[in-house]
Parts: sequence; structure tokens; C-alpha cells
Amino acid sequence: MRAISINRKQVSKASRIPLLALLLITVILSPSCKKYLDITPTGMVMPQTLKDYRAVLTEAYNTEMNDRSIASFRSDELQLDESDPENVEFVANPFIWNENGTEFRSVIHNWRGQYKIIFYTNVVLKDGANATEGSKTEIDQLLGEAYLLRAYTNFNLVNIYGPAYNAATAATDKAVPLVTAVDLEQVAQRNTVQEIYTQVLSDIAAGKKLLNKESYESKYSYRFTSVAADALEARVYLYMKNYQASLDAAKRVLAKRSALVDLNQAGALIPNDYTSVENILALEKLFPGSLSNTTRVSETLKALYGITDLRLTAYYNTATPMSVKKISNDKYRTSFRTSELYLIAAEASAALKNPADAKNYLNTLKKARFTPAGYATEESKVNQLSDQGLVTEIADERARELAFEGHRWFDLRRTTQPRIAHQMKGKEYVLNAGDARYTISIPRDAILNNGLLLK
Repeated sequence: MRAISINRKQVSKASRIPLLALLLITVILSPSCKKYLDITPTGMVMPQTLKDYRAVLTEAYNTEMNDRSIASFRSDELQLDESDPENVEFVANPFIWNENGTEFRSVIHNWRGQYKIIFYTNVVLKDGANATEGSKTEIDQLLGEAYLLRAYTNFNLVNIYGPAYNAATAATDKAVPLVTAVDLEQVAQRNTVQEIYTQVLSDIAAGKKLLNKESYESKYSYRFTSVAADALEARVYLYMKNYQASLDAAKRVLAKRSALVDLNQAGALIPNDYTSVENILALEKLFPGSLSNTTRVSETLKALYGITDLRLTAYYNTATPMSVKKISNDKYRTSFRTSELYLIAAEASAALKNPADAKNYLNTLKKARFTPAGYATEESKVNQLSDQGLVTEIADERARELAFEGHRWFDLRRTTQPRIAHQMKGKEYVLNAGDARYTISIPRDAILNNGLLLK
């Protein structure tokens, strides 16, 4: 299903057209969509069978989700290979923290695509419970997935375009429109960070009551399961600094999925391979070719790895400048995997003043990532860390383990928001500590189509 382009002249009054109406126009006029999304006399989108609704949700799953990869260009984990000027121009705006900048060839975040995903999930949730030709178990699983996919999409949106969650200001911090129904009259105005997070948690809770699969076979590993729902809940609560709830959710995941890839074993898979034992949800292909061509490992990230760290050669080609192995390939898909849950549990435990547990979670991961001799040194080092030293080490371990998987920018903005300097075309660009640009601007085209997004 491919959405058609809408000429701007045709939508010169788009600022007065509700967001969902524009999305519905896209769905209605896309020829390949008509098989499953026919227009009834009342003007609503009405699939009928379970197969129809599954096809709608599959279109949501299939929508390109590169936003976390694009955001990584804003972080300190990468530098640019400037050998091809066209490739550099393609990523220039996010790299210098200016998404609405003057380089019009530069990649932009997929605002429209994110709301297309939400539209499809709303279609499924509106009447999917009445689907024909399917068992209640199958229908419940489908509805549960729709809730979780909507939750995940809104969570990504609020963390791209809204300020980092702050309990003291979340009720007034403006973020993005919250769209929870197929309503052609709804006005697309911005909701607060708190409203988005409340909806995300509500959707997770609703979805968990319906999901009845703990896992799918590899070819369907992009679909949400009950384990993936707990993994999402653990991440959401971590971002909210609700550490007890985050730890509880992480423990539920690890009780069912604790296996780690041991890089000491010959032929070990890269852990974010969608067929690895660590895979929980393999929805996103991070850094497709169009984004990976310029991507090299920054000196900041390189300095975090020691010579006994097996990830140095497992995750990277070590020629100078270092390039990344675990991206730009269909088999490297990951949205949630086991190692992240160990790190969430470690961070939450440290915040809850449980250093022994935090060190245990951290060392369990390190044992699978270092040579035996290297791990002995790491274990001794970790066990002697002060409370603050432990917090810093967990953050560094997240940087090492989850590099180029779409986490680093969001980890920086939810924690210390440090100063970052980037070099491009012989010029230095600086993001100051606590800079307002730690929140990404809503795309220019979205604002042109809806002036309410400025409020």
C-alpha cells in the first residue's frame, strides 16, 4: 500500500482540514488500499473480516520507521564520512540540530508516516472487535497489537517533538496532537507531554489484557506480544523516572526472556539480528542504506570500548574511521531486545538505591560481552564503584551495547543533556548543555498544513 502525494495547491486550505481527514484522503485514494479499506455509504473506512483487519494493521507495521535513526545523527555516537557530498547533504540538518534548516535535500522525520500508523491502529480499534471469520483469541491478539503499536508510536512522537518528561512540567509542556479515534471532525491541536504519556500507559494496559501470544515465529517477530508489551512499559516508565514500575516491568520480561548472546562463542550472532535469542520485537530496520552511507563511529563512542570488549570487533569494522556492522541490513532489526532490559533493570535498581542488584544486572550483561579475562577486570571494577560511579557506568554501558540502535539521543535528552560538538565541512557546530534544540521542531510542512501546531 503506497500513499499518493498530495499537491500543495490542492490543499491550500489544509490548515483548516483536520489531520485525520488528510490521512483518510491518502488511504482512500491509494489504489492498493482499496482491497481492504472500502468506503461505505456513510463515508467511513470499514474492513469486515479478521483477515481484512490484519491487513490494515500490517500496513501500519510496514510503514517506514526511521525516526530513531534520524535522531541518532543529533547524538555523540557518530561522525560523518564526508567523501560523498550528496550523502552529507542528505543528513546535514539533523546533524547540525536544524531539521527545518536551509538544506532542503536533507532527510526529515516522518511526521506523516507516524500519524498514518496511528490512523490504521484507530481503524482496527474502532470496529475490529466485530471482525468476522476469526476466533475471539485471534481478534483479541490483533486488538492488543493495535493498542501497543499506537502506544509505541505516540511514545516515539512525544520523545521526538516534546520536551523530555519532567513530572513538574509535563502537564503544561506542549508536545504533539493526540489522535485516538477515526473522527473526521477532530481538530489536530497539540496535547501536553502528560496527556501523551497517560494515553501511552492506558493503551499498554488495554493491550496487555488482550494479548495472548508471548512470541511469534521469526517472520512475524515485528508484531507485538505480551513480552514486548512489558518491554515497552519498562522503557516508558524509565523515561518517566518511575523506577519501581520500570524495574517491575523489566523483571517480568527477564523472567521469560533472559537469554543473552555470548560473544565468546564462535559464530555468535550480532545481538540485534532479528533471529538472535535476544530479540523481543524486531519492528524497526535502523539506519537503512540512505542513512548509513555517511555513518562512522565517533571518537567519543570509540573511546568507551576497551581491547577486551568483544563488541569492538563484533559490532564494527575497525579500520579508521570505524564503520558499523549492525545496521543497513534487513536482518538487523530491533525495537526491543533482552540486553536493554538488563540495562533498564540496572538503571532502575541504581536509582532505587539497590546497588547490589544494579551491579548484578550490569555484570550479567558484561560477562556475555567481554573476554573471560576482560570480564574479571570489569566485574572487579563494577563491584567497587560508588553510587554515582555506578550510574555513570550504566549510562556508558548503554552507549556501548545499544549503539546505533536508536537509543543514544533519547538517553542524552532524558538524563544530562550535555554539550555536543559536531564537525561538518570544516566547521564546528555546537549543541549547548540543556539547549532548547534537545526538543526537535515539528516539520515545516506539517505546520504549513496546520497552523494550530504553532500553539
